[in-house]
Amino acid sequence: MTTVIQGGHTARYSSAFTLDLATCVNPFGPPHVFGRTADALQNGRELRLHPFEAAEAFRHSYARKLGVAAEELIIARGITELIHVVKEVLGSELTCPTPDYTDLILGFPLSTPATRIDVQARYSQIVEIANQSGVIFSNPCNPTGLSIPSNQLVEIVSAYPSRLFIIDESYVDFTSEPETWSMVGAKLSNILVLRSPTKCMGMGGVRVGAAWIPDSGLRARFAKAICKWPLSTFDALFAQLALEEEGWRVSTTKELLNSAMEMEVALTKAGFNPIHNVPVHFRFVPHQNPRLVADKLSEAGVIVRVKSAIEGICGLRFVAPLPSQLSVLISALEGVRQ
Repeated sequence: MTTVIQGGHTARYSSAFTLDLATCVNPFGPPHVFGRTADALQNGRELRLHPFEAAEAFRHSYARKLGVAAEELIIARGITELIHVVKEVLGSELTCPTPDYTDLILGFPLSTPATRIDVQARYSQIVEIANQSGVIFSNPCNPTGLSIPSNQLVEIVSAYPSRLFIIDESYVDFTSEPETWSMVGAKLSNILVLRSPTKCMGMGGVRVGAAWIPDSGLRARFAKAICKWPLSTFDALFAQLALEEEGWRVSTTKELLNSAMEMEVALTKAGFNPIHNVPVHFRFVPHQNPRLVADKLSEAGVIVRVKSAIEGICGLRFVAPLPSQLSVLISALEGVRQ
């Protein structure tokens, strides 16, 4: 069985670390909604009862945020659970282009790894898969950050009406213009889009997510695979209150994107060749010996995500630090200058 260390999982590092750039969750988060959450639950009754209305309440809040009908969303405990439901319901019908997100790489048949890492190669890879099967992939792509604009994805999906396209949009809310990249609301029936506010809102420990499924028949198949009471009362309420903090999301992601650009410059000055022209808050650095670089960085107190050949690409993913922590990364890069 393939073993892959999940991003943000720091257990393998025995020494203390100063800066965790391995996890893609917004480091500014979560927004300050603890008080309002506590006030709403202070009499304890909601927590004593089973979460009968939790998922439905979150469904309506998230539908308003996404601009779709509530009945078109299937709610679950984060995108991870939804990926497992996709595998249960549709696994044999889908292929994943590589490189891509860890759970997709481990859960689905894989395409031949791309010979080039750029948007056009990614586009061609998805088209090639669609000639043979349905496709499941992340956009923006984790780990490369490469993103195909939604108008180009509409062209592909429209050209293959008999194929199903599953798109993980975990990082679209980190972009400056989510509508440029998102397929939610597209006038197509052969797509399924996975969304969650948890990473962008800096609350990875709150497990909420949704699948936007415009086709009612497919939606019914997925609904049967979701467990009873998919969300806890606390998670649903906290997430709903966080969704109201749109101004916080916009301002913090703007700072992260600026930090990512400065990080890209620092990586380049250190002799690395990060993938450029990506709209997200992380950068991928192709490297033949990423573990050596990661271990040296960890000695300097900085943790990054290592990707290996079994995941479709060798290299390191750096998530943008808080602006105040950028100097820590720059100092650590001095010890691994290429």
